[in-house]
Order: sequence, then C-alpha cells, then structure tokens
Amino acid sequence: LLAKCVAELVKVTIEGDSTQFQNPVSWVLAIVLFLTCTAQVHWINQGLERYDSFYIVPMFHVHWNVWSIMGGIIFFDEFQSFTATNYALFLLGVTCILVGVAYLSQREMQNQTHVAAKRDVEDAESE
Repeated sequence: LLAKCVAELVKVTIEGDSTQFQNPVSWVLAIVLFLTCTAQVHWINQGLERYDSFYIVPMFHVHWNVWSIMGGIIFFDEFQSFTATNYALFLLGVTCILVGVAYLSQREMQNQTHVAAKRDVEDAESE
C-alpha cells in the first residue's frame, strides 16, 4: 500500500509540472516505505539464518499475499465488482497457496531449530 502511494506520488511528479514532494505527508510516506522495506529485509534475513529457506520463503509469500489482499479489499475496493464465479475462483487460489505452504512447512527442518537455538546462545555470549 505504501509502495503504491509513493509510486503514484513519483508518477504524478514526473508527469506533471509540480512536485508532489512539497507536502510533508509525501515525505512521511516515502520515509515509512523505506523503513518498512529495510525492516522486512532484516527480518527475512533473520529467519533465513535460523530456519530452512523452504520454510521461510513460502511463509513470506503467504504473508505478502494475505496483506496485499487485505490492502486491495480495504484501499482499492477490488471486490466491489466480483461475481460469484470470481469469488469462488479467488477463494480457490488463496486456498491453493495456503495448502501449498502448509505442505511445504511440514517437511523436516533438518535440526534447524536446534541450530537456531545454538546460534542464539552463541550470539548472547558474544554480547
């Protein structure tokens, strides 16, 4: 949602004669976007350090999709013109994603939990 807002601000600035970044709210949106992207990359890296990528990447994908869907529902009112068929196919798609991730996450983590706990202890000792 933030990315869409900032992209629109940049697009209007490039296409128009005036800059949209004279308004402080535009800068707040851009700064918050930068901070959230930085935090997202940090937490993905933390997860990848501790757990298998076959678990972290699908979980990230599901969270990304769920929050994108929620943003579309609330901000863009995307479901306003849906028919019953559209709702059924949409729910089928979301269900396939969730079932696929659940299936992938059932895989043995190859002692990743033990490795993560050991790494946490080592990190605590080094501080």
